Formats: sequence, C-alpha cells, structure tokens
Amino acid sequence: MDVSKNLATTAQIEEMRITATEVKIAQFLQEQKQATYDEIIEKLGLKKSTVTSKISNLQKEGLIIKNKIKGKTSIKWVGGVPTLESDLQQANTSHMRASVLAESYDRLITDPFSPFSLLFENGCWEVLVNFKEGLTDTEIYKRIGSTTSLDSIRRALVICDTHKIIQIKKIRDPAGNDFVSLFEPLYKIEKLDRELVETLIIIRGLASATRFKMMGMTSEENSHLYKPFLDLVVTMFLGLKERALSNNNSDENELMKCLLNNYDYSIDLDRIFKQHNWRISLKNSENIVLDSKTDHVLVKRAFGDECKKSMVKKVK
Repeated sequence: MDVSKNLATTAQIEEMRITATEVKIAQFLQEQKQATYDEIIEKLGLKKSTVTSKISNLQKEGLIIKNKIKGKTSIKWVGGVPTLESDLQQANTSHMRASVLAESYDRLITDPFSPFSLLFENGCWEVLVNFKEGLTDTEIYKRIGSTTSLDSIRRALVICDTHKIIQIKKIRDPAGNDFVSLFEPLYKIEKLDRELVETLIIIRGLASATRFKMMGMTSEENSHLYKPFLDLVVTMFLGLKERALSNNNSDENELMKCLLNNYDYSIDLDRIFKQHNWRISLKNSENIVLDSKTDHVLVKRAFGDECKKSMVKKVK
C-alpha cells in the first residue's frame, strides 16, 4: 500500500496531526516489519534527530514498539490502533480483555469502576470534561491538543459508552492496514448524560480537596474551593454511619460495616467473609437486600430515607 498517495494536500496532513515524514517512516516499517534506527536513517535519508522524534510520535499512537536486539534498539510495526479498534467495538457487548498492545487499557473495559479510573489518569480527565453531543473522537483530539493520544480518547469514549455516561455511534469501519484512516473519525457522541458527568466532576473535586488536606496545605488566607463541600460530606457520613449501626442486629451490623466501607458487591462480600455464608445473615436482615440484576448489596428505600434524615440532622 502506498500510504503517501492518500495524503493529497498539506492541509490534510495538518488536519490529521501527522507529517509526511511520519507517514514515510510508517510506510517503511509496514513494509519491513522491523528495522533499527540506523536502517531507517540510511534507507530514508533522514537525520537521526528527525527519526528519533518521529518514532516517538508513532509510539505514542500505539503503532510501533521498541525491542533490544543484540544491544541495538529495533523498531517493530504493530499497527496498534487498527488492532485495538475491533477490541474496542467488541468491548461494548462482551466482557473481554483489551488488546495486549494497549498496556494502558483497564483490565476489563466493563469493570464497574473503570469510569472512575479516567478521573485520575493523565489526559483522560480532559477527554471527559470535553464531551459534547455531536463531537467525534478526532474533534475532541483537536480540542485538547496532542498531549492525549487518539487511542486514549477512543478508549475513554468506549468506557463511558459502556457505562451509559454517553452513547456513541461508530461512523466508519476499522482502518485495517490503512495508516491514514486511523486518524479519520471512528466514533461520534450521540447522547450525553450531563448529570453523570457533573457527578464525576464532584468526585474529582472532593479527591482534590482531600489531597490538599492530606498534604497539610492549609492557609488562613486561602482555601480549596471544594473544602466546604468535603467538610459537609464528612459530617453527613458520620450521620449515616450512626444510623446504619444503631440497630441491635449484629449480623446486619457486620454487613452494614462492609457497605460503609464500599464493599457493596456480592463478589466483595464473598471474598471478605470466605468461610461464613453472609447470605444467611442477609435473610435475617430487615434493611439489607441483594439486587440480583446488578449484584449490588442495597438497603431498603425506607431505611435510606431514615439515613438521609440522620445526615441532614447532623449537618444542622
């Protein structure tokens, strides 16, 4: 395949954030499968500094990997993104491991807590706060700059789609071996749940305020914006804890302690209790139930309302 024929104008090159030199190197590596820096420099007539920088860009996009062979660095073409695209698409509907070529992928895209990893992973937070209905993956890429790879943006989109934060539409077939097509829009945001995004913003804000507090970075003149919110949440949690542990049912109290510590999945409790069948305790509980559809361990609505009153009372 002659990749260079697909780059008709300079404008197209700039639009896709790849240079003619990068395409030239990519084409050579596709043909050779593997080559050293010296071989690339000699065959393509490029400067060492140029090859080093362009190789770095291709590596960020997951298109190549580096190996040490007899003391020399060898560059191997793996076409990371085309391989990943099919994995991404399948991850929408099945519990499967993402491609081994993408070491930064969550262990499982369908992991219930994978959206929260995006809040603290470098670059992915910028992706999330730039969600807007109608935007494509490449348009988000332009908005946040080249510090976050297109592959990472697509991963964030698929994770958030899987967890109903957004709904995405696939607008083209996987690129296969077409290097240029990798940079054409693959996903488009059809719907956005703004309330869920704002909830994630709050969680990150609380985490930031907590870090500020942990580091002892206090000042009489200045305060973290989320500090009042954090103080209120802590106070409300104490009210929740008091109500949750106020009954005389010892078995239920043990389960409540687990829920308060965020062990609210049946698989969590299976791991914690091991030899003890916690489901027997659940049968004797007045306030705790297991939601068979989600695997969440929940409290009955009436008890939740009591906890809410206790939390509000604590704040007052």
